[in-house]
Amino acid sequence: MVDGELFWKLVPGHASGQVVINEDGFRSKEPTRPKPDGTLRVVVLGDSVTFGFNVAEKETYVYKLAQYLSDRSFQGPTWSYQNTEVINVGVPGYSSWQGRKLYEIVVRGYEPDLVIVMFGYNDHHSALESDGEKYQRRDVESFVNTFRSTGIYRMLNRFRGEPVDPLLREEPVPRVGLDEFKENVLDLQSMVQADSADCVFMTVPIRPDIPLVENFVGVEYELNGPTRKAWLRQIDLALRVLGAPWSERLTQHFFHSVDLDGLTFESEPDMCPKVLEASRRFPDLSIFQYLLASCYRAGGDEDEARKALEECRRLDRERLEMEAYNALLRRMAGESRIDLVDTAALFEAQEERGGLFLDVVHPSAKGHALIAESMAEHLFRSPR
Repeated sequence: MVDGELFWKLVPGHASGQVVINEDGFRSKEPTRPKPDGTLRVVVLGDSVTFGFNVAEKETYVYKLAQYLSDRSFQGPTWSYQNTEVINVGVPGYSSWQGRKLYEIVVRGYEPDLVIVMFGYNDHHSALESDGEKYQRRDVESFVNTFRSTGIYRMLNRFRGEPVDPLLREEPVPRVGLDEFKENVLDLQSMVQADSADCVFMTVPIRPDIPLVENFVGVEYELNGPTRKAWLRQIDLALRVLGAPWSERLTQHFFHSVDLDGLTFESEPDMCPKVLEASRRFPDLSIFQYLLASCYRAGGDEDEARKALEECRRLDRERLEMEAYNALLRRMAGESRIDLVDTAALFEAQEERGGLFLDVVHPSAKGHALIAESMAEHLFRSPR
C-alpha cells in the first residue's frame, strides 16, 4: 500500500499462505508494549531478504536468530538480559534510504537495544529518479509512477505474471547512489547510538553463477520505426529478442530458479541460432553470453561454454555495481566506522555446500540458517 513517507509498506493484518503481517505492518510478532524489564530487544531492518521472501517464517534468519539468542543470557559491559525479543521489520523492495526513514518514524519507538541492518541490493536498482529526489516531491501520483519504474515493481509483477512496459526513454539513475548509501548508513548508525543502542550491518549475498539482469542498459533499439538509444532491462530485451516459447522459461530461470542444468536448448534447436545472433548484435550484454553457454553445453562443446561464461562474468556490469555497495561497507568496517558481518563473503566461502539461494539474491532456508548462525556467533564474540 502507498505510504506518504516510506513510499510503500505492507498491509497491516494481511495474511496469505505462510506470510502473516502484524498490525504494525511487519512480518513479525508485535513488540510488547512497554518493553519488559530484563528484555533484550533486537530489531532487524532490511528488504525482501530480511522479510524472508519465499520461505516460511520459522525458516527466516530473523526467527532462527531469535532462537539462538534465547538459548542463553547476555552478560557484558552494557548488556545483562534474561529474555530476548527479535522483531523483523524487513520490507520487500526497501532501500537504505527507506530503512533510515523507517527507523526514524517507527523503529526507534520500539526502544531497541540492538539494530541489525542489511541493505544494498535495491539501492543499486535503476529508476527514473533517486529515492531522495522522489521524497522531495512526494505526492501520490509521483509515488505510483516512480514505483512503476523501479526494479522491485517489475520484479513483483513478473512473479505475479503481469506484463510491464520494459522501455525507458530517459537514462535512469540508481535509487540510492554510493555516496548517499554511505550517508544513510552513518545517519542510521548515529540515530541508533543516540538511542543508546548498538548497530550491526551485513553485506548482501549474491549468487555467483548467474548474471544480474534487472537494471536498465542503454542499447540501440527500434522504437516504432527508427532505431534510437533506449534503456531496457537485459531480461526484458532478451524476452523481446528471443520471443516465445522461451519467455516463460527464461523468466522462471532468472527469477524463480537458477538451476543452470535446468536451462537447456536440446528440445528447441532453433533457439540457439537466435541466441548466437543476439550475442553478436548486443556483444556488451552478459545475458546473451550466459544463454550462449547453455547452447554450447547443449551441443556438447564444454570449452566454448566455459569461454562464454567467462565473457558473461566480464560483462556483468550490474554485479560490479551491486558489489560496490558491499565493498563500501567493508571499507567502512576496516576504518572501524561500523560493525559488520560480511555475509556475502561467508556465502562465497560456503557455496560448495550448495542450495544456499532460491534465486539470484534470496536465500533458501539453508541460506537463512547460515546468516542466523554467523550473526549469533558475531554477537556472542562481541561483548556489548
